[in-house]
Amino acid sequence: MGVEVTREAAGVAVSSPGGRLLVGRHAHDGRWATIGGSVEDAESPDDAAKREAREEVGLVLDSLHPLGRFADSPIYDVTYPDGIVVRYAVTMYATDRVDGGVDHRHDQATA
Repeated sequence: MGVEVTREAAGVAVSSPGGRLLVGRHAHDGRWATIGGSVEDAESPDDAAKREAREEVGLVLDSLHPLGRFADSPIYDVTYPDGIVVRYAVTMYATDRVDGGVDHRHDQATA
């Protein structure tokens, strides 16, 4: 096992009016997940969730509803190819209000 690091992260469960959930496949390990990623310095978790949605699939989110902060479980641990293990503490949000649609041309979009 490599070096362990803890990072704050944010995610968002984007659902359609019909109840479908937007998920994507991680490039580094093939796992399915909701949109999300690390919170940058001087960034709030809700701003990070909105940024990740824009970067990953081109969605502009209108509003977010907090679901909770999740940590201390192996399901939030990611081992990267260089051997570094990152333990994420994830603040999750939900929304069904988006501007536009999923843009599959984004290099991070595999949904």
